[in-house]
Amino acid sequence: MDFTIVELLVVIVVIGILAAITIVSYTGISSRAITASVQADLSNASTQLKTFYAINGAYPTANNCPTPGATEICLKPSGSNTLYLYTS
Repeated sequence: MDFTIVELLVVIVVIGILAAITIVSYTGISSRAITASVQADLSNASTQLKTFYAINGAYPTANNCPTPGATEICLKPSGSNTLYLYTS
């Protein structure tokens, strides 16, 4: 089983191409997953704010987790997502 340099180079090039395709695919899938997670968090926050407004007739004064007061709300993001600031 002696391999020539050309055969070894062909195998290395094929492995390199497959690795590049895998990395690009993973990056795209990861990016789409993060986007979907952020969209779901925003949709959930919107629903919570609309529900709070429908019940109380006003928007909450603050995002206070884990124990919101009567005029506050607790908007929790999923995973590593962050809600930086909420003001009414």
